[in-house]
Amino acid sequence: MAGYQGWHAAEGDDSNRGWYHYQKNGRFSPGSTNVDLWPDMTEYKVKYETPFKYPDGSNAYLYSPYDESTVDLHLHWMKDYGLDGVHMQRL
Repeated sequence: MAGYQGWHAAEGDDSNRGWYHYQKNGRFSPGSTNVDLWPDMTEYKVKYETPFKYPDGSNAYLYSPYDESTVDLHLHWMKDYGLDGVHMQRL
């Protein structure tokens, strides 16, 4: 068993919380974020455009666990790595 905390939110998702937990001091922009690392977004079906850009100038995207497809992907990865279940928490 593992813990799964779906506490992030993205601008435009169904939570209507904006960039909750990504932002720092009420802002989510270059120089003001709580992001420790940027996730590889290759496998995500639903992606949210952020105010950030990659060095090549392309838009940077993030996920929201308020999308069913995101949770399904995370649970699929957990299953692939042998986790039998999760305890889920939302803030």
